Amino acid sequence: MPAVSIADFADILRIGHLLESRQLAEVPGLGAQYVEPKALAGELIRRGWLTPFQVNSIFQGRHDELNFGSYVLQERLGEGGMGKVYKARNWKLCRTVALKVVRKDRLSDADAVRRFQREIRAAAQLSHPNIVHAFDAGESGDRHFYVMEYVDGIDLARLVRRDGPLPIEEARDCIRQAALGLQHAYECGLVHRDIKPHNLLRTHGANGRTIVKILDMGLARLDRGEGHDSDAMTREGVVMGTLDYLAPEQARNAHLADTRADLYSLGCTLYFLRTGQPPFSGGTPTEKLIKHQMDSPPPVERLRGDVPAWLSAVVERLLAKKPEHRFQTPAEAAEALIAVHRPQVDASAQPPSPMKSTTPDMQLMADTSANWSSILEDSNSSASSSSPRRQRGIQSRRQRGIQSQRFAWIVSLAVLILLALVSLLLIFL
Repeated sequence: MPAVSIADFADILRIGHLLESRQLAEVPGLGAQYVEPKALAGELIRRGWLTPFQVNSIFQGRHDELNFGSYVLQERLGEGGMGKVYKARNWKLCRTVALKVVRKDRLSDADAVRRFQREIRAAAQLSHPNIVHAFDAGESGDRHFYVMEYVDGIDLARLVRRDGPLPIEEARDCIRQAALGLQHAYECGLVHRDIKPHNLLRTHGANGRTIVKILDMGLARLDRGEGHDSDAMTREGVVMGTLDYLAPEQARNAHLADTRADLYSLGCTLYFLRTGQPPFSGGTPTEKLIKHQMDSPPPVERLRGDVPAWLSAVVERLLAKKPEHRFQTPAEAAEALIAVHRPQVDASAQPPSPMKSTTPDMQLMADTSANWSSILEDSNSSASSSSPRRQRGIQSRRQRGIQSQRFAWIVSLAVLILLALVSLLLIFL
């Protein structure tokens, strides 16, 4: 029932753990100053003790929906295909979290619930600065939820809608950080299967540095240990993922999608960050599926004239139709994005380092076997032919071509002379 008096309102606040103890202790004194509970609620909003979302729920008689065990909803953050995400507070630990309430139709049977909870536990084992950490999962009545780290930031889809396509360096760094997070998930046997700008959150660390975190690892597929039966969310004939960012093989069979499908989605995301649109925008869902299977998207440099050749090369590799033609691990993609800005230093002029760096980026470069020098040289030289090495290669090929032409002329001339001699001999004999 909605609060009809100050006393009713105070009881709801107490029973629902909507206020901290010290705040609740002040409510009777504040209540004496107001006749209507809505006026008191307005004062609590002004003080920052309640949110408009909470007050609306209370006066609409839906205050019971604010509680999920030890968690109290504060405001709605977003909504997706799996459910709604809220900012919430654990009243026992006084910790702010993000809580996702999963739609009932996605968890309609006991086996699905059991597998879902098992995968949440697996996702909770992940610990990486570029992944939103999963804390908890549970049930509140017939409602299923899981709890994540709260990130005070903005997702990349909203950021691009607000500010337009990102600058090259910012887009590169966002995708590089996402690749580092995906590498950690890959090493732990998890495949995300729904990488897109909406699931990449940008925030800032204590030092002001931009940090990108992957959201929704809790709904990823556990890719080891229990085989395909561990896939809690996939059913035969159901396309799992977001069509604008869906890898071709994932559309055919989500069970078989591995980390390279996540890399295809990451390539679609990079395309979006630079152009403001996914690779195949517009059209029906069926048309999008077919285009991901068969067509090449408009070159990113056609939509944005300031795109460097190295970025086009990375996008093209990520969006390869066949998984074996893409980067094989997220680490390789991150290495490529690091390598394009790595300074070229004469190793002979540098003293040997006494120890290996333990920073994540340097460790990644040390552990990655992919050699990107050739593709970067080719892509850079296509944008500028002033490289000495490129010039030497062109001159060498031209010289070989000239020599081949000379040899062909000599052979042709010799054949003509031989035919002439044979003709003369036939005439005089």
